[in-house]
Amino acid sequence: MRIHYTDEIRASGELYVLFFALAAGVLISLMAVFNGRLTAEAGLCLTTAIIHVVAIIFALIILWIKKESFIPKQKLPLWMYCGGLISVACTLCSNYAFGKISLIAITALGLLAQMLTSLVIDCLGLLGAEKRRVLPVTWACIAFSFCGIVYMLYGSELSVFSAIAASFAAGVGLVVSRAASAALAEHTGAVASSFINHMAGLPLAVLLLLTIGSGELTALPEKLTGVPMWAYLGGIIGVLIIVITNVVLRKLSTFQVSLLLFVGQVFSSAAIDIFMGTDSPGRVFYGGVLVAAGILLITIFEKNTRKHCRT
Repeated sequence: MRIHYTDEIRASGELYVLFFALAAGVLISLMAVFNGRLTAEAGLCLTTAIIHVVAIIFALIILWIKKESFIPKQKLPLWMYCGGLISVACTLCSNYAFGKISLIAITALGLLAQMLTSLVIDCLGLLGAEKRRVLPVTWACIAFSFCGIVYMLYGSELSVFSAIAASFAAGVGLVVSRAASAALAEHTGAVASSFINHMAGLPLAVLLLLTIGSGELTALPEKLTGVPMWAYLGGIIGVLIIVITNVVLRKLSTFQVSLLLFVGQVFSSAAIDIFMGTDSPGRVFYGGVLVAAGILLITIFEKNTRKHCRT
């Protein structure tokens, strides 16, 4: 009876992890909309700087409430602090692509990049991730997911090559930044890791604003007058996403987290695209089903493999 009770607790914990990973995917879609709206009004570089300032203030408030320090207790490798720098490039790429291609296309292209990058990290044990053997069924999962991506992108604005390249680059950067942030969070805590990442990225964001985006500062008051308040929430959502992913990466592989985030993204992006009157809901839905089927396969087979290993 005790074993059965323990299994129930373990299963319940796994469900919570899956739920939070899916919720983070929904938050990513919302963040893209908020940041995209702010970019349309304020400009690409100014938006990036604003996002980091808002995120830093929000993370500091949480740290102050929890009475936690963001200073690591030991000297850490330099690569653990690079997540913030990489996230600046990801933000620039995502904001650039928003509005040029549909949100679901941005999501699908990002997943393709995330899948490939996650597999490399998991196979080689890079960036502090636990080295995991890739099961044969993983390739079936990739096949399902890839078919879903192709189906969703069929007929989309594929002629916009710069936006496609930017979305793919953002997907690669997100996985690397996420892995570095999770490794840092093991020593500092999830919120402190988010604060450090945004602090590391802020100087680069300001430098880009003062050089490439200097023209955005000339008409600064007029640029921000018509921006709704909800458009400034992207930085806060970014902190929440980092905190959630840092937690779930302790329980799941980088590859599994990337796929679960996509499931949350794909259906929330579909809802947003339908609400905004873009893209085809049927194609998006069935493409998402293929991706979800791939995730279900790899989850079932990996769970069965772990049970056999214990016995």
